[in-house]
Amino acid sequence: FQVERFKARQLEKGYAAATVRIHLSCLSRALRCAVAWKLIDENPVANVELPTADNRREVFLDGDEIDRFLAAAEGKWKALFTVAVRTGMRQGEILALRWEDIDFKRKVIQVRHSLYKGKLGSAKTRTSARRIPIAALDLEAALMGRSFGRNGEFVFHDGQGQPLTKEALRKPLRQALKDAGNDKPVTFHDLRHTFAAMCAMRGMDVATLQGMLGHADLRMVMRYVH
Repeated sequence: FQVERFKARQLEKGYAAATVRIHLSCLSRALRCAVAWKLIDENPVANVELPTADNRREVFLDGDEIDRFLAAAEGKWKALFTVAVRTGMRQGEILALRWEDIDFKRKVIQVRHSLYKGKLGSAKTRTSARRIPIAALDLEAALMGRSFGRNGEFVFHDGQGQPLTKEALRKPLRQALKDAGNDKPVTFHDLRHTFAAMCAMRGMDVATLQGMLGHADLRMVMRYVH
């Protein structure tokens, strides 16, 4: 009851639904620790219905939809899409990813560059240059599989060692979604949104999520959270 009152007061004060969801996510994380430490019997946030945000452009895939989407992805594209939904990297960052950016021993990806209009440049901002852990088993397998071959320095390339273009991803993405029976209007950017939403739902704190996404502005993170 107290959590419901807290949620209602936040909304009455004019906080956006996405912001209230952030607050409840942080509260839930703290209370889960309290349960683990046997300070309380249960997490009172667990059964609270989260407020919905209106007019959101972004869409995202839930856990089951992610599994079906990746299972439906054709051949080498599965590896690329796995990197997208398991790391939250921007499309340009994925296309610019080089083997030297991946440390399999330490299980980390170093985001250093981005591809924009076919040109390789430094990471978007100072905060965009970041380290992302290779935490998911399917992510590690996707990278180690080298499904695009071993030609050149780029992880994902056109077969001649040159980085892929953004246009090259559109058809495989649409096909994988279609084969998975998913009719949501998912764009490649929404795979980043999917990663952020799943992290938030699992209780990742906002500061950590901000660092994972490489956002300088916390408000940019809040729009990803459901």
